[in-house]
Amino acid sequence: MKSLILGYGKTGQSVKKYLEAKSKEYLIHDDNLDLLKDINDKLVFQESRLKQIDEIIVSPGIKPDHKLLRGFPENKVFTDIDLFSNEFNGIFIGVTGTNGKTTFVNLLSNFLNTNGIESIACGNVGISPLEFVTNQKIYAVVELSSFQLFYSKNLKIDFGVFLNFHSDHLDWHKDLEEYKNSKIKLLSFLESNENLIVG
Repeated sequence: MKSLILGYGKTGQSVKKYLEAKSKEYLIHDDNLDLLKDINDKLVFQESRLKQIDEIIVSPGIKPDHKLLRGFPENKVFTDIDLFSNEFNGIFIGVTGTNGKTTFVNLLSNFLNTNGIESIACGNVGISPLEFVTNQKIYAVVELSSFQLFYSKNLKIDFGVFLNFHSDHLDWHKDLEEYKNSKIKLLSFLESNENLIVG
């Protein structure tokens, strides 16, 4: 199976390290060619190679109308959060909302660590959870943006936190309804609504 890393910022670079550790084949694309200047030419995606691609690992900044996503099977588009969730054996706490996510994620992670419960703060907070893939029974407090939730497929979230909702990110989402549905998608990844905290 060959993956396309779509977007080569922090998330894409974490995905690259993850795929290399798994000895998986991949190609890389970013619309900003400067980000690819140090990449081996054999790893730089060309559109003529699209038929070689089995799945796309998309960075959250990539909009759904990107030319490489048009016509590509939606069920074959994943995020770094999906990859993490498939392997993580600890407790996954997903946090979303329009405002306050980063502050809450950091406060909760710090609170857990201060009380002897090993935890990591990751996700849209600035560090891909792939940097922490581990079999240890730790807590991952993961900030989930609407962009990440939009693309995510089958996350295994133990506890969900929905802080608030306001109109935002309409430069990325096509309308308010899509933005709201992306946020609400958090609920579909919980085994029980009893594991949801609403701010």
